[in-house]
Amino acid sequence: MSTARIKTLVIAALVIINAFFLTFIIWERASESIQHRNTLEQISVILRQNGITINADEIHDSPLLTDADIVRDTDREKAIASALLGDATLLDSGGSISKFESPEGSALFSSAGEFTVDLAGGGYTSGGDAAGAAKKLLALMDMQYTGLETAQSADGEDVSATFTHSGAELFDCKIDFLFENGVLKQVKGKYPTGIKDSAGGGTQKTALTAIINFLSDVKSGAVACSAISDVRSGYNTQFEVFSGKLIPVWRITADTGTYYY
Repeated sequence: MSTARIKTLVIAALVIINAFFLTFIIWERASESIQHRNTLEQISVILRQNGITINADEIHDSPLLTDADIVRDTDREKAIASALLGDATLLDSGGSISKFESPEGSALFSSAGEFTVDLAGGGYTSGGDAAGAAKKLLALMDMQYTGLETAQSADGEDVSATFTHSGAELFDCKIDFLFENGVLKQVKGKYPTGIKDSAGGGTQKTALTAIINFLSDVKSGAVACSAISDVRSGYNTQFEVFSGKLIPVWRITADTGTYYY
């Protein structure tokens, strides 16, 4: 048999083997998807059997999250302040408060993750599109977010958003842009300026475990609920002085309130 013929046979064999493995991978993933969907349907059935209505599509399952550490980053605080105020200067305020000032205004950051930026001039205007202006400022501050919302206030428009980390919501960390007569006057919120993965951090419970725990509280009378409208994975924050934790939780939005497990 010629060398060329042997090479052709080897190539053909490799193609067949690769096609087999590709088919196996596709089949395996399809099987996992079907199994996952069946699990969500089973959860929905269990809840309905206990008087709680829910649609399986309302369970936003995702890869399990792990604990993360919050570290205070004054360089990041300065970058955020300077993004809104120009070249902001850090004042020696001491304690757990960082204060920045520039001709354009001032900014305060606390060890509890809370911050306020007051703008003195009319450098940022909404131009009739407060949400669009807020998006540009969030990009300028290099902040990841979701759920941008606009509401009318007595003096103008307020725009709010929820911060995210690696695509997961930080449920209790939000930012608000306050416009008066189309001019941005204040930006405030709660934000961990530094986040790093926690060595040996705990892994989040599954959606099934979280919902079963919730159902247990409903059956015991600790929680009253007849309908669930949303279940999704994210973080709650636990701030301490100059440090803290991102804690993975499942947020269950029910007709009687919002619960975290």
